[in-house]
This record gives sequence, C-alpha cells and structure tokens, in this order.
Amino acid sequence: MLNKTLKIAVLGLFSVMAVATASASDLKQGKIVKVEGKSASVYVGTANSIVKGQLLQINRLLATNSVLEGDPLYSYQKVGEVLVNEVTKPQYINVQITQGNLKLGDRVKINN
Repeated sequence: MLNKTLKIAVLGLFSVMAVATASASDLKQGKIVKVEGKSASVYVGTANSIVKGQLLQINRLLATNSVLEGDPLYSYQKVGEVLVNEVTKPQYINVQITQGNLKLGDRVKINN
C-alpha cells in the first residue's frame, strides 16, 4: 500500500515539474507566422513582457555539421534580429526585420 502511494506521489511530482518547465520555456519564445518584405508577424502567446522598440533575436533549427558521437545533429542558431513595432493583439506582435533573412516558423527569443 505504501509503495503504491509513493509511486503515485512521485509520478504526480514529475508531472507537475514537466508542465512547469514546458510553460516557462513557452513564454520565452515566439514563432514567426507571416513575413512581408522587411516586416513580420510573430505569435508570442502572451505579450505582457514585450514593449515597442525592444530588439529580439531570431533562431532557426539548423544542422550543426558535427560528426562527433554524442553531439547534437541540429540546434537552434541565431539567424537575425527584429525590432518590435507594436503589440497588435494579446498574442501577436508586429516586428521590423533589422538583420537576417527570416522564414516562417523561425523562433523569436524573448528576453524578460
């Protein structure tokens, strides 16, 4: 009985930790959903910590070109920067591309 209760408690603890970790990482990044010339729209989930004029880093999943055992084959690498123009809706921001050639699905790193 005690063993079963202990297993359930440990499983519950790991579930809570996994949800908390996923939520924290989701709040610190956005995703480019539209690109038009030097402007783009970014889905951020919540724009509470984002202000007009803020400079944000853009990352893309790229091959690492490493053939060493244990090294990752892909990682998120910086491909550009954007400047926040406005927060249009609670979940979206409009940005101006200041550096790089961005694509749909690129990740926006949000510094709190």
